[in-house]
Amino acid sequence: MSLEYPIIIVGCGIAGLVACRNLLERGANVTILEGRDRPGGRIHSIHSDIGIVEAGAEFIHGELPLTLQLLRDYQIDFHETEGEMLQVENDRTRKTGSSIDHWGKLLKSMKRLDNDIPFAEFLSKNFEDPIYDNLRKSATRFAEGFDLADTRSVSTFALYREWEADDDEPQFRIGAGYGALVDALMKDCMHRGAKIEFSSIVNRVDWQKGKVRLFTRTGKDYLGSSIVGTAPSGSGFQLSLAGVLGLSVSAVDGVEFNVLGLNFGVSPSGVKLPMVGTLGSSSAPGKGAQTSQPEGPASGERLERVP
Repeated sequence: MSLEYPIIIVGCGIAGLVACRNLLERGANVTILEGRDRPGGRIHSIHSDIGIVEAGAEFIHGELPLTLQLLRDYQIDFHETEGEMLQVENDRTRKTGSSIDHWGKLLKSMKRLDNDIPFAEFLSKNFEDPIYDNLRKSATRFAEGFDLADTRSVSTFALYREWEADDDEPQFRIGAGYGALVDALMKDCMHRGAKIEFSSIVNRVDWQKGKVRLFTRTGKDYLGSSIVGTAPSGSGFQLSLAGVLGLSVSAVDGVEFNVLGLNFGVSPSGVKLPMVGTLGSSSAPGKGAQTSQPEGPASGERLERVP
């Protein structure tokens, strides 16, 4: 494959790196633009004096063929987890079969549901009693943190299929940390000729068939033959008119306008103003995967689900 301009991938997380590797194997010229100053996205392994601390994904949940094959390709050791689950509450530690009280009852109720409804509505209808306060909060945090789901709209059926399957699947950990896989992929992509630019936040895209131009907040622009990327939440749509007016609409991320390079928007996390940024709470529920969110849930991440 010979292209005058590179294929530009927005995001140097695990999905962007795998896409880059696949394109390079087919002879493409690839450039990755990453907004952070490091690769990995929601995967972030911190090496400290006490060992490896996972600030993002920690476990591999289940026999995931793509993830495990990548680890084998790069000869990265991983092992199945074992041991007992402990829960700490009010400075007291106790053994528990689940980290969330009434979790089994929640799954049974989800299984019995006849007609699908949003998960938040399901919780309010079936677990409104005060004794389930912790269950509602924990289940909501789990759906939003692990599954990156907006509980106001996510399917209860879909969450049940996801969570029920997890109970019977083995879990694995990477001895050298999840970041070892990111490092191996990045090294491989760069060895094959990929160009990776960090601290390059894309704020405007001009697209026409066979040609795309991306503008970054630093003022640098990139010309490519095509673009690989998604809106932050993986939902909604984006539109650009000759680079003068841009529009992004998502049920999770809200509405954002771009006028001559200036961004205005409203989302669950607050109001976005040019030269100011986002004003509002960073803890709004259901905001999806946005730049301002934490690195990711400590529980883990299913790599196969990354867009």
